[in-house]
Amino acid sequence: MSKRRFNKSLFFLLLGLAALFLIGIYLFFFRSSEQGAQKPVVTEMVVQFRSRLDGAPVETVAEETPRVVGVMVDNHPDARPQAGISFARVVYEAPVEGGFTRYLALFNAGSLIDKVGPVRSARPYFLDWLEEYGITAPMYMHSGGSPDALAEIKRRDIFDTNEFYWGEYYWRSDEADPPHNLFTKSKLWQALLGKFSDRYPATTWQGWIFSDTGAATSSIVKALAINYTADYTVGWRYEADSKKYRRLGNGRLFSDREGRPVLADNILILEMPVQVLDEVGRKAIATTGSGSARVFHRGEFIRGTWKKTAVVERTRVYDANRNEMTLIPGITWVEIVPTGTEITVTQ
Repeated sequence: MSKRRFNKSLFFLLLGLAALFLIGIYLFFFRSSEQGAQKPVVTEMVVQFRSRLDGAPVETVAEETPRVVGVMVDNHPDARPQAGISFARVVYEAPVEGGFTRYLALFNAGSLIDKVGPVRSARPYFLDWLEEYGITAPMYMHSGGSPDALAEIKRRDIFDTNEFYWGEYYWRSDEADPPHNLFTKSKLWQALLGKFSDRYPATTWQGWIFSDTGAATSSIVKALAINYTADYTVGWRYEADSKKYRRLGNGRLFSDREGRPVLADNILILEMPVQVLDEVGRKAIATTGSGSARVFHRGEFIRGTWKKTAVVERTRVYDANRNEMTLIPGITWVEIVPTGTEITVTQ
């Protein structure tokens, strides 16, 4: 074998070894990166500012305390399905006369909503919950009211926009017969805010405690039902994919007038003493004091108590260890039920 041929063979041998070495290095780093991709490092996002209304992240401290608009929404059978109810950030449902309930739907004043209603009349206990969102500052939209409610609105100097006096900020629809055909929308309440915000300046208020941390429970609450009367049952069904509860009425899935499902991230069931006042069936609800509470979110069910020390103070909920409960950011429905109401929980 000549020296020239030997050198050529050696060259190809070394070239092959070098190629194998490079392939080995590539495979080593590729597998390492692949394994690393299978185990990503998860870091929890730190939210600096949250809305006190629904716990949603906001960009500035000023946005933590939004202006709130409260609308009295009809829940008579002839009023269903309601318009805009799926956009409310907090909804209080409470008994009224006739064996029905009514909603106080709370909206961020800056929301864009084309139709909300049907709008109905005021009751005094709804005022106690409204004022948890700022004394006098929340706008209250309704159509008339019980004598006690109208007297309280005047006494407390609530930012009142009764349809009887501010009819241009509402409209009647031919979709139904009165009184179940009165509606409003965000452009109308924003016009009112523009006129009267100086008289009723925004005030600070305290919200609930919110956190994105989910429940660590192995026993998921699949559904719950509240038997308000023999003819009216409110249900909530847990949907694992969205981690939300969907509302049902008398066993049927409940949607708004536009066909959007009515969902909740948190459901608070608060038992309160309810007294019938007159032959019409008007009621007094003891909104201050304390009582039994049930909280549902992300499939978790927590028993506890509610407490409200004064009319303008926040209604707060506590667990069995007397720690204030944390809610999930999103939509909250507060179901006010007479003490001793039958409540069914399905796990």
